[in-house]
Amino acid sequence: PVAYGIDRITLIDTKLMPQLMTKFAKNNQSYMELRNAYLSLSGQKAIQLNVMTRQIGGVYVNRAYEGQATNLDPLTPVPYEKQKAAMNALSQYAFSPEVFEVDAKLMRHLQMQRRGFGFFRAGEDPKIHDRNLRTQNMLLMHLLHPNVLKRITDTELYGNTYKLPEYLTDLTDAVFKADRTKAVSSSRQNLQLLYTKYLIQYLGNKRTLLSTRSQVLYQLNEILKISKERSSDLSTKAHKQHLQLIIEKALKTN
Repeated sequence: PVAYGIDRITLIDTKLMPQLMTKFAKNNQSYMELRNAYLSLSGQKAIQLNVMTRQIGGVYVNRAYEGQATNLDPLTPVPYEKQKAAMNALSQYAFSPEVFEVDAKLMRHLQMQRRGFGFFRAGEDPKIHDRNLRTQNMLLMHLLHPNVLKRITDTELYGNTYKLPEYLTDLTDAVFKADRTKAVSSSRQNLQLLYTKYLIQYLGNKRTLLSTRSQVLYQLNEILKISKERSSDLSTKAHKQHLQLIIEKALKTN
């Protein structure tokens, strides 16, 4: 199955975004319309990605009463294939290194129009890293929410076959695997640190299900192994030292 919303994301990435400069960079006009179009499209993409997260650990609800004509149970976990498709789509369109490949010319033209006042403290340059990270933070906030991990574990008892160890391994791979042996870009560094901090936060949350904490701990130890692998790239080396430091500190306090 194809994850819900993937057709819209493909349309945005392959057709609409590449046409922005042609359609909205107009003679004798500021670039505000171009900027707004970019913000609108990237915002729509974030919405579609957020919808995908709801497939993972989801439960279909049927409110028909006993005796009414239906072949559905009141509660049915989302099928494995749909959850896996959503995870694969998120891996490709939200967490892969390709997500951060931008049109440099377009980025240089995302200028706000000045209308008789300053830009307060924000500055005029587009904050691309911040915008990407806000989207990924929104997604991870749901994907690693205690209620989601608890629901995945609970639904294993009545039909869910996309189990928590596989799900968390898929998520960790989406964040770390593609550049494990390569230089890690600044955008990917931000994502990896954010993901790791969410795991640490989860591990320290005493209101979470105990067995889910065990699975999170396993993922942190896997990331710790990655952080100890050597790299010749100075930026990546510093990044891995940072990961190692915060994980080892968390393990000592939990």
